[in-house]
Amino acid sequence: MRDKNSRSKNKKLREKYERFMLPVGRAVAKVGLTPNQITLIAFILGLIPIYFGYIRNFKWLVITFVIAVIFDVLDGNVARALGKATRFGKVLDHTVDRYVEFFLILALTIGGYLDAKIAVFSIFGMLMPSYIRGKGEAECKVEGAGVGFYERKEKIITILVGLITFWLGYYREFIINLTVFITGLMSHITAFQRLVYYRKNCKE
Repeated sequence: MRDKNSRSKNKKLREKYERFMLPVGRAVAKVGLTPNQITLIAFILGLIPIYFGYIRNFKWLVITFVIAVIFDVLDGNVARALGKATRFGKVLDHTVDRYVEFFLILALTIGGYLDAKIAVFSIFGMLMPSYIRGKGEAECKVEGAGVGFYERKEKIITILVGLITFWLGYYREFIINLTVFITGLMSHITAFQRLVYYRKNCKE
């Protein structure tokens, strides 16, 4: 029952968000870019923080990551505004989501802002919920959207809190390591929640 209530709540929030962002999608669609092109731009932008991590320019590392996330959000809004949402578009979008997250963790590690052990622990956790959902939907034919309490928006918000706090000069590298560790831990818990969900709902 709790799983159904949680999924229902997440679905309603997603529907409200999509209605709110629809005018934005229509405005961006006038530029002429397709949703998949916007997704690929997000991928390219997601690579740039690695360079700024390498030269230890933290300000531009954060700015370019935020821009990449914005483009990554816009693709779905444009697809809905144009009525061009496709199954492959969803696959591409979710794939780029994971790459952008990985590029950020790599950039922070290369720059020396993030401990390598925490980076490995966290990025593996950040990837697993999506893997379990994809595998579960393929094998069990059961939709997994909204399962688990810690999805992408929570991951991005948590990490951004750490990045901005560090940028403002508080707690130094400790805050980045803490927020990235929390992100990884919560993602591992969400992965376990999805395993439990598919264990209950996967009919052999």
